[in-house]
Amino acid sequence: MKKSLILICTIILTIAVNAASPQLIGRRGSAYGVENSKEAFRNGARMGFDIMECHVRLTADSVYVAAHDGKTARLGGNMKIETSTLPELLTETYTQTIDGNTYTGKLLTVADYLDFCRDNGKTPLLHLKTMAKKDTDLTPLPGLVELIDSLSLRDECVILTASKAYADYFLTHAPGLKVVFQADGKWRELAQWIIERNLDVDIKQDFIDQECIDTFHGAGLKIMTWTVNTLDDYSRLAALGVDQMITDVLGPTSITTE
Repeated sequence: MKKSLILICTIILTIAVNAASPQLIGRRGSAYGVENSKEAFRNGARMGFDIMECHVRLTADSVYVAAHDGKTARLGGNMKIETSTLPELLTETYTQTIDGNTYTGKLLTVADYLDFCRDNGKTPLLHLKTMAKKDTDLTPLPGLVELIDSLSLRDECVILTASKAYADYFLTHAPGLKVVFQADGKWRELAQWIIERNLDVDIKQDFIDQECIDTFHGAGLKIMTWTVNTLDDYSRLAALGVDQMITDVLGPTSITTE
């Protein structure tokens, strides 16, 4: 009887562990709208993402905007963000074709993105691109912290960065703001530095193996990965133990646990 009870408890525990699903994060909002646009974030919210990634750059008039590239050419524009003002950038309409669907949209400010996340109960994931000539130039960062604090979102926001200088700045000057470090293929050489700072880590899926999982989980840290757009990749990475996946198309409602 005692052995049977232990066996039953073991089975229940195994089922509970296996039922724990990785958290899905909307990449640049979602694939349903121009990347980093209001439409992409609205559709990401409809897909059920609790966290949505937004890339951050800084305009010539010191406005934080949602943009991956330093230039708008890939989306049909002809401006450079760091040398253009927000009013100038807002004259452009961007176009992006994804899986045969063509979307149009305007540049979104980070303030509007944060408002959207707050109003819809979503966690903002601010993916910082280098906002100055060098990532050791920290002058763009205090204003971003001030913006986050003005909306009372310090305890909600997540900062994702591949810059050691940026990460250390936020750890020192903005306690309570969660920082995730993007390590990718350099995770082995950076592991000690990351673990010492107690940072969760973001690693491109190509570089994740069991050693990677054991290294960071063994230190009590979560592992995020990108970009996961197929159910096969989702299943493989979930089986390894990845905690969070950035995706364009795999909304939480599209993943079922058997």
